[in-house]
Amino acid sequence: MKATAENTEGHAARAWNVTAEAQAIEQWRNAAAAATAELGGDADAVAIVRLGVSELLSNVAKHAEDKTCRLTVRVEETWVYVHVYDTSRQAPALTTPAWDAESGRGLWLLNSMVTDWGYECRADGKAVWFRAPLNATAKEPKPAPSRAAGARRVNFATVAVDDNVIYLGQKRRIVALVQTRTGYVVQFADATALHVVCPPDVCEIDGCTVRLDDIADGACFWCGTARRLVSVGRYATASGTSHTVYACTGCIATRGLVPLASRGGVDTRIRYRSRSAR
Repeated sequence: MKATAENTEGHAARAWNVTAEAQAIEQWRNAAAAATAELGGDADAVAIVRLGVSELLSNVAKHAEDKTCRLTVRVEETWVYVHVYDTSRQAPALTTPAWDAESGRGLWLLNSMVTDWGYECRADGKAVWFRAPLNATAKEPKPAPSRAAGARRVNFATVAVDDNVIYLGQKRRIVALVQTRTGYVVQFADATALHVVCPPDVCEIDGCTVRLDDIADGACFWCGTARRLVSVGRYATASGTSHTVYACTGCIATRGLVPLASRGGVDTRIRYRSRSAR
């Protein structure tokens, strides 16, 4: 067993060409766990990587006709990313297992432990990935205060059609966002697609996919200013808390936004006076 040291855009990584067989999975999960620790991961990160690699390689062993795949462990900023590339185009399915089920809990458990995960279907197969904090001090990076187009990494921050994002080391333009029961499918201009599995506190505001926790408190959602703010929307989370969307008076005028105060507090979604005002 030999690990290939990689350096992708300045990020430390380890990679292996793997044959996903049941008897070899322990070997590869131990290798990935050791690499995570070597790259600075704490005990929690090592445990999550160990579990995740076991699940992803088990899926290849069970469902892929060709058992050869590539396993990578990469550290980027305060996160550890794990990718498994294989030649099967069958997408992983997340289901809630019955309480007495003897199998089918791996992906469900992984989903509850990682920060996010997803997959990308390609002409020659697919890539399944997940990420987790590298250590206890890692925090979710905050989005930029405005939504100006630029290269941003795919996460739960605001993204919109025509944005350019960096995904799997390449700059790609988003051509479509499709909401699904479990998250969003991001379609890129090069015909690749990414399924982002999101927590329930994700919605679409003004054509952008937004995690409610990322809505700035006390700032205009559109331009980021903190002056002359008016509430124009309120979104409740699954836990029962709510997040208010603010707009400055300038954005209210130019975009034709309808303030909450003029709607009696019943209709709390973002509304517009006319489509042309946007």
